[in-house]
Amino acid sequence: MSSFTNANNFSQGCTLNGLAKPCAQVIFGLMNGSSTIESGSAIPFGLVVEDWKPVAPGQQPPPGSRVRGEFAFEPVYGFGGNLFSETEPQNQQKLPPPSGCAKFVDQLLARVNRIGISLTQRAVGASMALDARDNLATQAGNNGLDYSGFKPELIAGGQNGWAMVHIQGIAGSLLAGYQSRVDQQFREDRAQFELGMQYKRAGRTTIPYSGNSEYPLDKYLAEKQAEKTDDEYAVSATAILQAKINGRKTFIGAQADLANLLCDNLFNPPVPR
Repeated sequence: MSSFTNANNFSQGCTLNGLAKPCAQVIFGLMNGSSTIESGSAIPFGLVVEDWKPVAPGQQPPPGSRVRGEFAFEPVYGFGGNLFSETEPQNQQKLPPPSGCAKFVDQLLARVNRIGISLTQRAVGASMALDARDNLATQAGNNGLDYSGFKPELIAGGQNGWAMVHIQGIAGSLLAGYQSRVDQQFREDRAQFELGMQYKRAGRTTIPYSGNSEYPLDKYLAEKQAEKTDDEYAVSATAILQAKINGRKTFIGAQADLANLLCDNLFNPPVPR
């Protein structure tokens, strides 16, 4: 049984079966099914209470609220760290560094955590999409993104760091309400994959691509299939983020769901199961 009730205390972190454990180790157990979340968890690791806002009259105060006389106040959380931090509680064995996928999950949640605190959902979504286009895409083109730990189907065929570009770009566009841009991306990716299939049906083994007139067709198809898979997973990731925004998922729940969806490993090298 896992608990995050003391997760803001860096000296205690999380507990597993009543014993203090690094929070990253606990979330790893949640992913592989060896542990479950105990009810009553209030503040996930990495969040701090930045403010208190009044609870509307007639509404049930959410967990963690404070009552002062006839008024109730609910906490407004800010992102102050991440679950997969390399810094673990004192006097505990240091885990391997987090994988690129684990860090990507934290970055997605760090962005949506700003919604309702300083920015609107539309603004956060738009900034995610722009960052994917202008920043992540540049790094992916230079092979500068850490794509370790991602599921193989997301990075196959040399897709590599471009998986993050697709997932964050589509998730951001959907959160911002840019459905037409998402539809356009899906059409382009399907068209590129179908072009490769046409070459394959014609008995070709190469295709002009990426400045190479004899690019291996099998590698091209693997990459284009990965792009389509990235698109599909991005929609699922958006649903998880939206559930977190709407309060239907906790921070820890959303983090575990995103890690299960996108990541094959949370650590480099992976922690033995």
